[in-house]
Amino acid sequence: MKYPEMHPSTRYLTSWSGGKDSAYAFWCAHQQGAMPVGLMNMLAETGERSRSHGLPPSVLQAQAAALGLPIAFGQAGWSDYEQVWVAQAQSIATSTRATHVVFGDIDLEAHREWEEHVCAQAALHAWLPLWQRPRLTLLEEMLDIGMQALIVSARADCIDLLGETLSPAVIRSLTERGADACGENGEYHTCVTHMPNFSQAIKLVHGDKQISPEGYGFLQVELSTAV
Repeated sequence: MKYPEMHPSTRYLTSWSGGKDSAYAFWCAHQQGAMPVGLMNMLAETGERSRSHGLPPSVLQAQAAALGLPIAFGQAGWSDYEQVWVAQAQSIATSTRATHVVFGDIDLEAHREWEEHVCAQAALHAWLPLWQRPRLTLLEEMLDIGMQALIVSARADCIDLLGETLSPAVIRSLTERGADACGENGEYHTCVTHMPNFSQAIKLVHGDKQISPEGYGFLQVELSTAV
């Protein structure tokens, strides 16, 4: 795919979940000629896991290190999430001279409205490189560039796919169950272990599979310490 050129002086942060969509949005923005200068992630109140994907900070820090970029963490409950996000964005934007924040959303209008709202509060521009692009096309492009993404959470009827690496067969299995191919509605989440921008692959240790009271499954992963 050919991307339109952006001015090389455009400096962007990425709202980084650790999953495939934010990673591919990061990559697409870079392909357009803009300069990545940092990552942002929101942790749950305890600070032990990321709020969206349930990843430990060590894994997210390893991804950032593989990209050669700083990562800033916010820590909040739902009641103060927006306030913490804006303060975090203002702080890292000041230190990196960023003007834009890249998001991996595809077509959830409420998400886009919130992202534009909080970015405006932080005097930044929201940038959604994947917006309204076909799901299967996006997934095909992700696999074509060599992205590797591990399924770390899934709804009840997809729990057997926890620990699987995204592939054409896994994507087909998801869509046959009626799941959104990209998991845009929260059907599943991933953890990226390799992509072209990474200096090295991220090695993970798989832990227990946990089921929430609502039947949603989570695969606990930790950063491998093996040499």
